[in-house]
Amino acid sequence: MRAAQKLRYRVFVEEMGAVIHTPHYGLDWDEIDDHCDHLIVIDNQTGAIVGTTRLLNDRQAKRLGRYYSEGEFGLEGVLGLEGRFLEIGRTCVDRNVRGGAVLTCLWGVLADYAAAGGYDYLMAAPASRPAPAASPWKRSTNSSPPNNWDPPASTCSRGYRCLRTCAASGTNAASRRC
Repeated sequence: MRAAQKLRYRVFVEEMGAVIHTPHYGLDWDEIDDHCDHLIVIDNQTGAIVGTTRLLNDRQAKRLGRYYSEGEFGLEGVLGLEGRFLEIGRTCVDRNVRGGAVLTCLWGVLADYAAAGGYDYLMAAPASRPAPAASPWKRSTNSSPPNNWDPPASTCSRGYRCLRTCAASGTNAASRRC
């Protein structure tokens, strides 16, 4: 998880010039991280973490007391809608591998995660730059909740694998691989 936070720091602070408030120099960390599930893409050849995103579902947000986006936008009307919500945040890809495969891996696993969890709405507070095109949504017939979910092996390609860390258990890189 720390390596993913280092990647986020490099991308958001060093590349994009974001100003963050963190007690850990060189890490993009905030208190929301500890409540989220995280998807982390690893390059099989180098072992480097090359992409990451964090996921805060409605149950996790309730325990935390808020969504991250609520600090950026007035979401009262949106959150008043009936259904399940999943917030996507802090998505980034290492500058040396941008161009599609890593983001396709992240978005493919994210789509399966969202379908398996039965989420009705996805929301995010975007950084400032548009990302390359993502893969289309892939429907999943798996109806088990996200905590029992394993990413499908076919989602990632070109030598990448995706690990999922689980907020509830606090495990680091919980051996969920795609």
